[in-house]
Amino acid sequence: MYLPHFVKHLFGDIQLEPLEGGYNSEVTLISHPHHLVVKLFGGKKGIDLTPDGAVTLAMQIARYRTLLHQAGIIVPDFLDWAISRDELDGKMYLAVVEPYCGVNTAQVLRGATTTEEGMRVLRGILDAIAPLLTAISSIEHPQVGIDPKPENFTNGGSPYTFIDFMPPRFREGDTYLVEYPQPTTELGYTLGKWKHFTVQGICTILLTQLARIHPKYFELFRAEISTWLEVNGHGSECSYFVGLGRVDREYIAQLENPYEMRLVMCALASRNGASPPLVDQFFRLTHFEDKLTDHVVSEALRILLTYHDKVLS
Repeated sequence: MYLPHFVKHLFGDIQLEPLEGGYNSEVTLISHPHHLVVKLFGGKKGIDLTPDGAVTLAMQIARYRTLLHQAGIIVPDFLDWAISRDELDGKMYLAVVEPYCGVNTAQVLRGATTTEEGMRVLRGILDAIAPLLTAISSIEHPQVGIDPKPENFTNGGSPYTFIDFMPPRFREGDTYLVEYPQPTTELGYTLGKWKHFTVQGICTILLTQLARIHPKYFELFRAEISTWLEVNGHGSECSYFVGLGRVDREYIAQLENPYEMRLVMCALASRNGASPPLVDQFFRLTHFEDKLTDHVVSEALRILLTYHDKVLS
């Protein structure tokens, strides 16, 4: 892993521990008295940053962090950042330094052995994003969005701390920043807005990503989110989850939205006792930012229909 020289200069002979990164970043824990985290952008997804592009991205990340904080989301302090070119591969990298905020909640969920432990993670994330969901539901054009995957939170405090600022997701004029780089298709842009800037989309992502880790808890997760939505005045969003009871071959064959496919996969997996690796494989197949090929869609539908038949057999 490449580490910018300014970090080595500041901390000297340091011990490094790779942490779980994402589609956009590599993350390193610095074993230092204050436990710092360095996030490195530019090495994944084929991103080739220019000096100007790296500066723009840094400013967008800073703006996103500020907007989330203003919306009531707990975020880590910003400590430092740098733009540097790797002497080995010649690529430009953006590095951001933050304090270490605790264990990733996805790790906590993976280690959960009881329903109460799993529900505790769900409730912690709901508490963390509640202010944003309330704000989004009250205005026509939300200013800021969020990806509520368990990987994007830490449980070092209460509410949980949101730690994922890449890609930045906020509205610039009439444009919503939904991915990095932005989708080139209308479907990619539309679904990006839906899953990160609407109550229904955010809760769908939360539900499916939780069930991706623990498929057997899907119905419990769904019931808890539905209750939370109903109690907090989001009745229409609640009906979206409650209405999933009809999962037959005709319904499955007409699916086109990859997030509805995932929702159905989680529902079938919970009934069929499918293991987390099998569900995770389906999520990797249907990873979506811009478009899905006809081959991927047909393969995803084949898997869903196969699981459907197993559930009924």
